[in-house]
Amino acid sequence: MNIFVYRNGKQEGPFGLDDLQKLGLTPDTMIWYKGLTEWTRASQCDATAVLFSQPEPPAPPQQPQYQQPVEQPCYQQPQYQQPVEQPCYQQPYQQPQYQQPVEQPCYDELPPCPESSKTLAIVLTVLAVICCCNIPAMVFGILGISKGSDVSKRYAEGDIEGAENAAKQCKTFTLIGYIVWILGLVASFVYGFLSGLAQGF
Repeated sequence: MNIFVYRNGKQEGPFGLDDLQKLGLTPDTMIWYKGLTEWTRASQCDATAVLFSQPEPPAPPQQPQYQQPVEQPCYQQPQYQQPVEQPCYQQPYQQPQYQQPVEQPCYDELPPCPESSKTLAIVLTVLAVICCCNIPAMVFGILGISKGSDVSKRYAEGDIEGAENAAKQCKTFTLIGYIVWILGLVASFVYGFLSGLAQGF
């Protein structure tokens, strides 16, 4: 719909309804559109009266209806009786029995038995008898065997120091005996070699 507006002493338009709202149309503004016989106030025209009618407010929201709470049946809590305390009977006090401590035997820890050279002394004696009949070497071998036997004997008696001395003497006699036996063997070899040379000449 084309609507013409008369304001400020001049005619303006045509406009649509949306344009009239933007122009700031007032209820007393004179308008005309096809169907009107003369210029009429905007508030009196059917086409523009709707622009000035205030919409009715919506109905207020309804308050929810609250029902009365249903009374719950009242249940009584069962009453519990306190347990009856039993009389406390005390056992007669008994004296603890103490046993006499058992005395443990005291064992003195002994060091290990000293090692002797008795076996080597026996071998020396056999070699001295078989090879060249080396009497001095045989004598030292017998002495070594004797001292080697004293080692175990003194250790069994608890004489640790005596066992250690016997082990040292056994070792010494055996060592001297082997030296004497080797020297005798070398001397016998040299003597035989020289004798062979002498017979060759």
